[in-house]
Amino acid sequence: MEGFSYVLRVGFKHFNHNRARGEEMNKALNWWSRVRSVGEVH
Repeated sequence: MEGFSYVLRVGFKHFNHNRARGEEMNKALNWWSRVRSVGEVH
């Protein structure tokens, strides 16, 4: 299951890169802030 989510994430990243660079950056920032908030909670 972990491998599948990885492939899905990489595919999404590649798709966003080809489509809109700014949107990919936005998703990366949202993901990073989410990871940081989770890291602070634990």
